[in-house]
Amino acid sequence: MLRQYQNPAGFAIRVFYCLLFLNLFSPPVSADNIEPFSSRDQNPFTLIFGLPSPVAARLPAENNWLFSSTINLSNTINLQQNSSEQLFVDIESYQLNLTLDKTFRPGWMASIELSFVRYGSGFMDDWIVDYHRMMGLPQGIRPALPADQLHIEYQRNGNNLLNIQQGIAAVGDTTFKLAHQIEMADDAHLSLWGSIKIPTGSSQKLSGSGALDIALWLAYEQKINAGTGWYFNGGNVFLGQGDVLATQQKSSALFATAGLQFHPWQPVLLKAQLDMHQRFYDSALKFLGDVVQITFGGSLLINKNSRLDIAVAEDIQVAASPDVNFNIRYTTRY
Repeated sequence: MLRQYQNPAGFAIRVFYCLLFLNLFSPPVSADNIEPFSSRDQNPFTLIFGLPSPVAARLPAENNWLFSSTINLSNTINLQQNSSEQLFVDIESYQLNLTLDKTFRPGWMASIELSFVRYGSGFMDDWIVDYHRMMGLPQGIRPALPADQLHIEYQRNGNNLLNIQQGIAAVGDTTFKLAHQIEMADDAHLSLWGSIKIPTGSSQKLSGSGALDIALWLAYEQKINAGTGWYFNGGNVFLGQGDVLATQQKSSALFATAGLQFHPWQPVLLKAQLDMHQRFYDSALKFLGDVVQITFGGSLLINKNSRLDIAVAEDIQVAASPDVNFNIRYTTRY
């Protein structure tokens, strides 16, 4: 009986589908705010760039403060090579983001986000093997490797450009955001967002790129009926010349998010979300290429001002992003 709870990802999937089934027999409840999961690609080679996490299209009322704490826990094992490149990644990464938002006039909001990153050997390797077995997913080289090790290595044309085999804990880059409400209707909202990521992290520790990045994007949401809504984010991130694989780095990348939220009953929200972005590097390796991932889970409405999001992200574009990422976010409004 205890065994079935030893795989957190499998347990989360069972809970999600049980709630989805129950929703078919529950009367709809009006979805107040439509909030995307604050998840993004946790690949250590792309985590250093100013790729924004998805945001809500509807800005809070004037003079509101919002605080959120987001934890991403990911695990991946990947071995890829071609005629000129070789990459091996076996890590568990942790990212903590602390965000403070303030609406300072009607239709305007400013935000600051502090980031902290840790790379380690981890503890989830056995759980991932069980999860892939349960879901019928390919195991790759994972069963043949020692559990709970740390190794990030990249070679190009015989030159070793990156080699990390010791745990790292470091401050990440800091991001400032500004948002403006363009459209606000009863059933639809549109906002324009911009962000600047400044290099407070360390490129040697893969907690930052060593450069300033700028992103511009639109966020849109629309209610379908009293209990269901969908949302979209889309834009471009412009990359400053960083220090990580500098000769291969691209200058910009498109990104987009699309998701569906439904509200079966108080106090539960359920969501499924697709995230994608273009490659950040000139490379033929999948792990340095375009990314498409799916995130699913739910939100618990603790009270009218606070919520807790719990989600699991999987790589649809196989071998392009971490095998699994757990996303937990707590948000409160003052």
